[in-house]
Amino acid sequence: DEVLGALVSRTTWREDAPARSWLLTQFNAADVSSPRLASLLSVIARTSSAAGVATDMIIDPGANPDARAAMRDRYARSWSIENTAGTTDELTISVAELLSVTVAGSRSAESDPDRMRVLAQLARANAIAARLGSNDPVGAAEELQSGTTRIADMVAQDLDDTNTLADAASDDGAWGADALTAEQTTEERLITVIEHRAESKTPVGPADAGVLVRLGFRGSSSRSSGSSVREAAAMTLARHRDSPHVLLAALDMLDSIPRTEANARTLESITGRVIWSGEREEYYARARRALLSRLLELIAVDTPEARLDRLAGLIDGYYAWASDGQTIVTSAPPAHASAAALRARLGSRVTPTPAVTGAGLDRARIERRWASRRSLAVGPISRLAAEQRALAETLAGAVLEQAPGQVTRVDAILRVLEREDAEAQDALDQSISAERAIAILWQILLTEGRP
Repeated sequence: DEVLGALVSRTTWREDAPARSWLLTQFNAADVSSPRLASLLSVIARTSSAAGVATDMIIDPGANPDARAAMRDRYARSWSIENTAGTTDELTISVAELLSVTVAGSRSAESDPDRMRVLAQLARANAIAARLGSNDPVGAAEELQSGTTRIADMVAQDLDDTNTLADAASDDGAWGADALTAEQTTEERLITVIEHRAESKTPVGPADAGVLVRLGFRGSSSRSSGSSVREAAAMTLARHRDSPHVLLAALDMLDSIPRTEANARTLESITGRVIWSGEREEYYARARRALLSRLLELIAVDTPEARLDRLAGLIDGYYAWASDGQTIVTSAPPAHASAAALRARLGSRVTPTPAVTGAGLDRARIERRWASRRSLAVGPISRLAAEQRALAETLAGAVLEQAPGQVTRVDAILRVLEREDAEAQDALDQSISAERAIAILWQILLTEGRP
């Protein structure tokens, strides 16, 4: 209390000081326990020079969410600050609903890509809850509103990826037929048809790719105004440079493609490699290597393993954001490292009350169980599962600290987790079970068990 008193006494509490708004946020922060908030309010009421704060503007160490909200309202009225608690409450409800829906949809996945997608969805929901619990309602709200596209886009890419040899428009050849017809009329008409292909997002099939490649390398280079046929086709090839069919068509026609700098630049635009060096003897060898290398890259990107890696990177990003609030990226540290940091931060704030220690959820015993599981973990998913189990137990302890009456429910959640862990077919199933338990516990902590 002496340290807290010194900090409070050095804080400016005047009308326009940010400390007033900050204090109001502490009433809704899930990681600020009622005992901790009670101590802070007691020091402010007794020792600060804050105007409008009476000595009875404190809460009981065991205050429930309603009591905290009521005291928050009193501070807001005393300081004439607009009460925005309703917005936070609405956000809490929305996050709780997201957690509930995500948990409900997490039990039917069977294939590895589906299971990784479920794990990513759970990790996202839990990360939003963690940011809200870390007094970052802005970050939580932004991700809640806009972040769904990350997984949705990735799933859509996995289900309808254009970079696959098996993928082509159902009407493949129709555009090529239009181009051949237009070629018999005027160059302006043909260029218009080519430009329509450039604007289309429909995957290029083998038939259309053959026509497009021919026009891009052997089409007319004359022009009356604007682009020539060859230039328009070359631009369209560049737009569809991620199509394996375009690369295959170029490989098939390579020996008949005139060896010119312009054609070399077009090949460079679809392969991303330097081809033109001025040495005509190496031209075709360079071009063939470039086309083959790029084709192999595209095929590799479309493998199931690569798709799993992309989802794993997204999970890493969500855990990093949950831990430190940094921007979600797919080049984040491994999820198990961020989970350990998050657990350490949350665990440091859990007071070992009788309910917590009685359930075996004090920090020392959680650490012992974690060390045992960690010693058996092999690979990143196994290490993540070990961290998740410890994180789930840490959250369970936080729930019991705030709501000792939830002991039966918390015990049931951990028992289910223990059973699912024993019955899991692999580490990925264990990770999903643990992440699901974390989501259920966040629901309780943010609503019923929220400090």
